[in-house]
Amino acid sequence: SDVKRRAVELLEKFGLRNQTDKKVKHFSKGMTQRVVLCMALINEPDILFLDEPTGGLDVQSRRMIQKIIRQLNAEGTTVFLTTHNIEEANQLCKRIAIMNHGKIAAVDTPEKLKQTFKSSQSVEVTFKPATARLNFNKIKNVKKVEKHGNRFRLYSSEPGDVINTVVELIRENDLELQSVNTLGPSLEEVFVNVTGGEMHVN
Repeated sequence: SDVKRRAVELLEKFGLRNQTDKKVKHFSKGMTQRVVLCMALINEPDILFLDEPTGGLDVQSRRMIQKIIRQLNAEGTTVFLTTHNIEEANQLCKRIAIMNHGKIAAVDTPEKLKQTFKSSQSVEVTFKPATARLNFNKIKNVKKVEKHGNRFRLYSSEPGDVINTVVELIRENDLELQSVNTLGPSLEEVFVNVTGGEMHVN
């Protein structure tokens, strides 16, 4: 009776209650993945290992599974998630282990991992209209400049100083500014620094 009750609860939770009389082999990949998760959760495990649970899924199925993973964790289930989706790891995980050649190269919270690479901080400046009149490479403390159309990204460990200098240059050159944003290092940049460009995430 407990198994039947639990099965109905999970099928309802995963939006599969009206599919109980159908064969799984006819399901879409997203629906099949939901059935697999139902099977994994039937005995209400304290620890759950999930390997690429959202890989190749449509947006709706991916969001549903991510939401359920968050709920499970909030209810006390420890979830080990293996994923190549760096942004997904950033959104879902409280602690991240970066694997390199089968060994843990770094492990910490997403924010602390990012803080270890302050040199990847940047200032993003967008002009209207596009302009190439400014040489941002000559600004003090700017280590690298990336240009994408009318958008410039200036990498620096001192973003506050860079913003002040950029504002002065804009006034001096009578340019029309569209936006200025400060950006911290991304988890993807942490991976590149730790693994040398090989993307394997746990």
